Amino acid sequence: MAITNIDLLTAAEAETVLNDDDIDTDDADVLESYIHSVSRALDWWYGPIIARTHTDTFDGGCGRVWLTQRPITSV
Repeated sequence: MAITNIDLLTAAEAETVLNDDDIDTDDADVLESYIHSVSRALDWWYGPIIARTHTDTFDGGCGRVWLTQRPITSV
């Protein structure tokens, strides 16, 4: 199973929005952590906000398939 995680915005985009190009490395790491945490929380509470690619692999050993992510846009 592979999930491509996409956060709501990048640290560089957040720096632009904050009008602060002088964020040092430690602050950038904290900012990325906040962005990632908020992105995951919003997904949990409201469902997927940004389209992501998710791949489930099954061995074909049964007649039913239970997908692990929703909503499904293609199979």
